[in-house]
Amino acid sequence: MPKIKNLTRTNNSELYDDLFDQRGVRSISYDSLQAFYIDFDPDDHASKDYVWRRNDTMIRLAASHYKNYSLWHIIGFFNKKPTDHHFKVGETIKIPLNPLHIQSIIERY
Repeated sequence: MPKIKNLTRTNNSELYDDLFDQRGVRSISYDSLQAFYIDFDPDDHASKDYVWRRNDTMIRLAASHYKNYSLWHIIGFFNKKPTDHHFKVGETIKIPLNPLHIQSIIERY
Protein backbone atom coordinates (compact mmCIF):
# COMPACT_ATOMS: atom_id res chain seq x y z
CA MET A 1 0.00 0.00 0.00
CA PRO A 2 1.30 3.46 -0.72
CA LYS A 3 2.72 5.44 2.14
CA ILE A 4 0.15 7.93 3.37
CA LYS A 5 0.76 11.35 4.85
CA ASN A 6 -1.98 13.24 6.68
CA LEU A 7 -2.12 16.87 5.59
CA THR A 8 -4.11 19.71 7.11
CA ARG A 9 -5.39 22.06 4.44
CA THR A 10 -7.06 25.44 4.84
CA ASN A 11 -9.73 26.86 2.56
CA ASN A 12 -9.82 30.63 2.74
CA SER A 13 -11.02 31.32 -0.79
CA GLU A 14 -13.08 34.47 -1.37
CA LEU A 15 -15.59 32.22 -3.12
CA TYR A 16 -16.74 31.08 0.33
CA ASP A 17 -16.82 34.47 2.08
CA ASP A 18 -20.61 34.37 2.59
CA LEU A 19 -20.38 30.88 4.10
CA PHE A 20 -17.52 31.93 6.36
CA ASP A 21 -19.53 34.95 7.53
CA GLN A 22 -22.55 32.75 8.29
CA ARG A 23 -20.36 30.47 10.38
CA GLY A 24 -18.39 33.27 11.98
CA VAL A 25 -15.03 32.01 10.74
CA ARG A 26 -12.32 33.28 8.40
CA SER A 27 -11.48 29.91 6.88
CA ILE A 28 -12.21 26.20 7.13
CA SER A 29 -9.47 23.66 7.85
CA TYR A 30 -9.77 20.02 6.91
CA ASP A 31 -7.62 16.91 6.87
CA SER A 32 -6.60 15.35 3.59
CA LEU A 33 -4.52 12.31 2.73
CA GLN A 34 -1.67 12.33 0.26
CA ALA A 35 -0.34 9.08 -1.15
CA PHE A 36 3.35 8.75 -1.93
CA TYR A 37 3.77 6.27 -4.74
CA ILE A 38 6.93 4.28 -5.09
CA ASP A 39 8.85 4.37 -8.36
CA PHE A 40 7.67 0.99 -9.59
CA ASP A 41 7.44 -0.56 -13.05
CA PRO A 42 4.74 -3.27 -13.19
CA ASP A 43 6.25 -4.62 -16.43
CA ASP A 44 9.22 -5.89 -14.37
CA HIS A 45 6.93 -8.29 -12.48
CA ALA A 46 4.84 -11.30 -13.51
CA SER A 47 1.15 -10.62 -13.90
CA LYS A 48 -1.89 -11.73 -15.82
CA ASP A 49 -4.38 -9.61 -17.68
CA TYR A 50 -7.90 -9.23 -16.39
CA VAL A 51 -10.78 -7.27 -17.91
CA TRP A 52 -12.58 -5.14 -15.30
CA ARG A 53 -16.28 -6.02 -15.23
CA ARG A 54 -19.34 -4.34 -13.81
CA ASN A 55 -19.54 -4.82 -10.02
CA ASP A 56 -15.85 -5.76 -9.74
CA THR A 57 -13.94 -4.53 -6.71
CA MET A 58 -10.32 -4.96 -5.75
CA ILE A 59 -11.44 -6.80 -2.63
CA ARG A 60 -13.39 -9.33 -4.71
CA LEU A 61 -10.49 -9.77 -7.13
CA ALA A 62 -8.02 -10.31 -4.30
CA ALA A 63 -10.35 -12.85 -2.68
CA SER A 64 -10.79 -14.64 -5.99
CA HIS A 65 -7.18 -14.59 -7.21
CA TYR A 66 -5.28 -14.73 -3.92
CA LYS A 67 -7.84 -16.28 -1.55
CA ASN A 68 -7.08 -13.29 0.69
CA TYR A 69 -9.24 -10.20 0.37
CA SER A 70 -6.83 -8.13 2.49
CA LEU A 71 -4.35 -8.05 -0.41
CA TRP A 72 -6.71 -5.83 -2.43
CA HIS A 73 -4.31 -2.87 -2.20
CA ILE A 74 -1.67 -4.83 -4.16
CA ILE A 75 -3.94 -4.75 -7.22
CA GLY A 76 -4.50 -1.02 -6.82
CA PHE A 77 -0.81 -0.30 -6.30
CA PHE A 78 0.22 -2.47 -9.25
CA ASN A 79 -2.22 -0.64 -11.55
CA LYS A 80 -1.57 2.79 -9.99
CA LYS A 81 -5.25 3.16 -9.14
CA PRO A 82 -6.00 3.71 -5.45
CA THR A 83 -9.76 3.00 -5.52
CA ASP A 84 -12.24 0.85 -7.41
CA HIS A 85 -13.71 3.97 -8.97
CA HIS A 86 -10.51 4.58 -10.90
CA PHE A 87 -11.16 1.45 -12.99
CA LYS A 88 -13.52 1.47 -15.96
CA VAL A 89 -15.68 -1.42 -17.18
CA GLY A 90 -13.91 -3.12 -20.08
CA GLU A 91 -10.48 -1.86 -19.05
CA THR A 92 -7.67 -4.44 -19.06
CA ILE A 93 -5.79 -4.41 -15.78
CA LYS A 94 -2.92 -6.48 -14.38
CA ILE A 95 -3.24 -8.97 -11.54
CA PRO A 96 0.22 -9.57 -10.03
CA LEU A 97 1.04 -13.26 -9.79
CA ASN A 98 3.16 -12.89 -6.65
CA PRO A 99 1.35 -10.42 -4.38
CA LEU A 100 3.56 -11.11 -1.37
CA HIS A 101 6.64 -10.11 -3.36
CA ILE A 102 4.94 -6.85 -4.36
CA GLN A 103 3.97 -6.33 -0.71
CA SER A 104 7.61 -6.72 0.33
CA ILE A 105 8.64 -4.05 -2.21
CA ILE A 106 6.02 -1.67 -0.83
CA GLU A 107 7.09 -2.30 2.77
CA ARG A 108 10.71 -1.38 1.99
CA TYR A 109 9.68 2.24 1.55
